[in-house]
Amino acid sequence: MQPRPATLADTDELLRLATIMFRAVGAMTDDTTWESAGRDRLHAGFADGTVVAFVLDDDQEPSRCVAAAVVSVQQRMPTPANPGGRTAYVQWVATDPAHRRRGHARALMQAVTEWSRARRVGSVDLHASAEAESLYRELGFVTSRNPELRYFF
Repeated sequence: MQPRPATLADTDELLRLATIMFRAVGAMTDDTTWESAGRDRLHAGFADGTVVAFVLDDDQEPSRCVAAAVVSVQQRMPTPANPGGRTAYVQWVATDPAHRRRGHARALMQAVTEWSRARRVGSVDLHASAEAESLYRELGFVTSRNPELRYFF
């Protein structure tokens, strides 16, 4: 099964799978306002190229996806390590529980890195759950030399 680029028609499935992922990592709340904002951002990002997603279709139900990866693409200032300044951030990788342990996340992440390399994106960043960290490391992701720091409002 090969990942394919997601389209606007996949928006509901992307959000459904994101909800599964957020629940799995303990980040889901009763507040669902993120879903409307997420839908708007997917639509705008697909239109302007700042969001790319890959999905794996369910062979049994053509309107459903078994897994997805959603990536935000940003234009940052150029640096010696990234002269073009483009970076990608993997917002989420999610697999329907009934379809896990079949290599779907690996296939999706390979699609993400191949897409990024072909478009001269300088780096692909992500946050890994404890369960998925070994997969990302196998794919070549490393701990950054510079720790991420964050200021919350």
